[in-house]
Amino acid sequence: MTRSSGVEGFETLTSAFLMGIKMHFLVIFFILGIHLFVLSLIMDVKSYDSKVLLNWYKTKFISSLPKDRITSFPLPNGEYYKDKAKIIVKNQGLIRHVETVQHRLNNIFIKTCFIWLLYPGFLYILATRSRKQLEDEYVRGSQFITPRRFKKLTKNIRDKKKDLPFGNIEMPFSAEIRHTLVVGRPGTGKTVAFNNILEKVIERDEKAIVYDFKGEYLSLFFRPEKDILLNPLDKRSTGWCIFNEVKTETDISAFVASLIPEKPRSDPFWCDAPRGVLTGILIYLLYKGKTQNADLWALLNSSASEIHACLDEIDSPGLRYIEDPESKQTQSVLSVLMQHTYFFSYLARLQGDFCVTDWVDDLERKGIVYITSSSVSHSLLSPLNTLFVDIVGMRLLSLPNDLDRRLFFFIDELGTLQRMNMLIQGLTLTRSKGGAFFLAIQDIGQIEERYGSKLRQSIVNSCGNSVIFAVEDNDTAEFCSLKLGEVDQIIKTKSLSMGVNNFKDGINVNQQRRKDRLLIPAEIKELGDLNGIVKISSVFPSDKNIMRKLLGSVGIKISVKPLILHPVRCMFNYKQRPTVTPALIQHESLDIAQHINEMRNRQSNIINDAMFDDLELPIKDICT
Repeated sequence: MTRSSGVEGFETLTSAFLMGIKMHFLVIFFILGIHLFVLSLIMDVKSYDSKVLLNWYKTKFISSLPKDRITSFPLPNGEYYKDKAKIIVKNQGLIRHVETVQHRLNNIFIKTCFIWLLYPGFLYILATRSRKQLEDEYVRGSQFITPRRFKKLTKNIRDKKKDLPFGNIEMPFSAEIRHTLVVGRPGTGKTVAFNNILEKVIERDEKAIVYDFKGEYLSLFFRPEKDILLNPLDKRSTGWCIFNEVKTETDISAFVASLIPEKPRSDPFWCDAPRGVLTGILIYLLYKGKTQNADLWALLNSSASEIHACLDEIDSPGLRYIEDPESKQTQSVLSVLMQHTYFFSYLARLQGDFCVTDWVDDLERKGIVYITSSSVSHSLLSPLNTLFVDIVGMRLLSLPNDLDRRLFFFIDELGTLQRMNMLIQGLTLTRSKGGAFFLAIQDIGQIEERYGSKLRQSIVNSCGNSVIFAVEDNDTAEFCSLKLGEVDQIIKTKSLSMGVNNFKDGINVNQQRRKDRLLIPAEIKELGDLNGIVKISSVFPSDKNIMRKLLGSVGIKISVKPLILHPVRCMFNYKQRPTVTPALIQHESLDIAQHINEMRNRQSNIINDAMFDDLELPIKDICT
């Protein structure tokens, strides 16, 4: 440490000490003045007792002087008695009277000592003022508000029976259809947040579709008597067939596009060709009346020449992609097709009349549709699971407008699904239908990988609500920081000026207006587990915001200002819930040992049949 820095430290410490003494002295002096003022009001300084007390102390002082002097002393009748000071102070009657007055004064003083309770109060006020003087002043832009402030702002639009829990706050009912994006690395609280929200949705008896990648939500909330499970690998799955959903030929095109989505930065041929072939296969089976899962898988698993013959029979446009069944192009097209449709091999064992579109149309039917997967089967089931979500979204768009209707889409781990063709439409067009999307991702790159940079921005912009947990990579942290916005504020800094005389020291407060990120990327990366930033979209005091636009379009002018809701730091509490069912009960047909035994039995039967076919017995021996 240098000599100059040591001197500066000593001066700073000395200045703070002296200024503290000065502050306490002034506060004590001020309260003492208040105390004396209160005493004077109670005692009445113009009364005889006050005059006696004042003249007594004056006479005592004069009597202590070397030269004895004559002084006057007031009498009760208003006259003054004159005598030497030393004689007056020895008057016993006067002494008793003064003692009585002093005793009464002491009692009054003790009773008024509560005034000194102002001392810590004054210190608190000064400390608060000092802190506020150094606080940054908000001018405009984004800012953090407390959960209490958020609840106060939304008091007039909250509905305790409907509002969804988001940590310490509740999302207003009207904000649900603005859609929600949840971002966070594994283990930070995304599943905890979804559990709390889904529990409230079930309590409200709403309709929802849940893509459950890990089976956690199914294991906690599944109700066999009311909910639906769609997973061909699970024993409890409801039977379903793609032909149950086909109402028109355009439905086939939409379903095929969902099963085989476009891939950014890839040759469109390898998307168009499998689509054309699969469309032809589905139309052919409808034409033949073969609308079972087993029929579809049998044709998909056929040879190239058989598929070519079927498409040629109905003159399908997809035939041109497999014109030569023996060509390398045909084999490649069918190989890509098999990658997206292999899950039909498991659906072939199931059959049922459940129809997703009918479930959406039935307004009286409530409950949850669970679409489950796992880390092992997600690549196999990803096309099917994407199709389920797409069907629900497409059907919802066909329903009439209803702001009070709710159909929730909970898509945890969005990156594990294929590109959903209806996602952009669903986020932008289902608000008036009552659709509410809740999307969870680990990093922003998952969306860009599936949809590209342009559509990624559209998806993000369509989600008016955001829940941000701690993230890992820099790109996602930067994205979240920009999502929270900037704050325009006045930054205050304190400087200490010191003079030669210690009592000439002073503190200066400097102000500077500046724009900053509400949270920098490093702060987002360091958020604790179960600690998130919740940003709710601005809402109208009346949740009929879409009706407001409609009324305005026909010339009825109404003035309704949106309620601006700023980000809130929230703590998401983990709630221990009992497991009501396993995440997966494997279908018996998936038992590998049983499957091998069945194959051996079939092979053994084939061998035995061949042996008897080759065996020649004389007819006469048989007859005998």
